[in-house]
Amino acid sequence: MTMGFYVICAAALLAQDSANDGDRENKSKLDQKRVLERLGGSTIERSPGEARTGIFGLQAKGSKFVYVFDRSASMGGSPLVSSKKELIKSLDDLGEIQQFYLIFYNQRLSVFTPSGSRGRLIFANDSNKKSARTFIDSVRADGATQHAEAIGAAFRLSPDVVFVLTDADARDDLADEDVTRLLNQSRGAVVMVVQFSQESKPISPNLARLAKQCGGQYVSIETP
Repeated sequence: MTMGFYVICAAALLAQDSANDGDRENKSKLDQKRVLERLGGSTIERSPGEARTGIFGLQAKGSKFVYVFDRSASMGGSPLVSSKKELIKSLDDLGEIQQFYLIFYNQRLSVFTPSGSRGRLIFANDSNKKSARTFIDSVRADGATQHAEAIGAAFRLSPDVVFVLTDADARDDLADEDVTRLLNQSRGAVVMVVQFSQESKPISPNLARLAKQCGGQYVSIETP
């Protein structure tokens, strides 16, 4: 036999070994995925797709969205009604592979938590969006306004985008130390803030600063 024959055989054997190694690696990954799925986990990013959505014309793109909406007493009536409509419209923009979370706040948090979902994002499938609409409809305006805890809770979920909506007065603005702490917790989330006001300039400058330093925007719009 010629030397060329041996070279060809060796190359074929190496190719076969490489293919077998690839098959074993793929099978191992598949097995890991199946095990983790049974345990409720995953070996891949769960929300690979992106959507563009927003509230009151302020839009952002991502796959994981947290909505942080003021429900203090001053939001009663038209402001809260309009906010709920915008929130439902925004959720309708999301597909089944996007995720979301809802936080309404005054001095306490009221969160949307379907069974077993507390503390983690929720897929925007039809069933969850229907349940979200029921929750949104149940929210009532009451109490004072404290932004920091609600925004901190949103950041702990590691979202792509946080939408904040409020009608708070200047005295309710974030303290300087709140801004510093929240920036350290933001984990790369973009913050988009809509504030109802009769003023054209920011009446919550620290809230506006948080949005800017998190790569987002702050807009002040006339109270509905």
